[in-house]
Amino acid sequence: KPSVAVLAQGIFLPQAKFVALHPFDLVFPKSSMAMPAAAALTAQRANKISAEEFGNTTTLMFRYIPRKFTGGDLVAELERHVSKEALDYIYVPWDRNSTNNMGYAFANFVETQTARMIHALMNETLWPNSRRGRHTIIVPARMQGLAESLQRYSEGNIIEPDFAHCPQVFHKGRQIPLQIAIQAFCRPAAE
Repeated sequence: KPSVAVLAQGIFLPQAKFVALHPFDLVFPKSSMAMPAAAALTAQRANKISAEEFGNTTTLMFRYIPRKFTGGDLVAELERHVSKEALDYIYVPWDRNSTNNMGYAFANFVETQTARMIHALMNETLWPNSRRGRHTIIVPARMQGLAESLQRYSEGNIIEPDFAHCPQVFHKGRQIPLQIAIQAFCRPAAE
């Protein structure tokens, strides 16, 4: 009897093996054709972001980053286009059970214009030293702004100040400790 899988959109595909590209993607059939097609569809959607849809976006999600990329690597890559003063938040979620990141990252910029410029310059480009040859897809993140990003992180994680892959927070180009940033920008948890 063939197995039937249900995608998020209600499409049925018999006898398909599925793989999640990352938590924010739909689930696509695993085949040599499916992965590039999925990336192409995502790229088309990302490229068609109008100024109205972009709105006041300051936080961007970078998809398909190299799996060994760290927050420092992302900062260095962004500094090719903007100064560190233009950033105030970088987070590359890391798989604690392996030596790889999760394949996506978040960056918050102080101004919307900077986020738009980074999107225009870096969307659909290859990462340096990328072995897989996958193009970066950049989209507005679901959580917007420094405070929301920190709040989301602090609610879902045990804050470990010595964890090498926790978010990096900057103020006027200088990194500030994560715990201090959370105290300064986040609302207290409801008791």
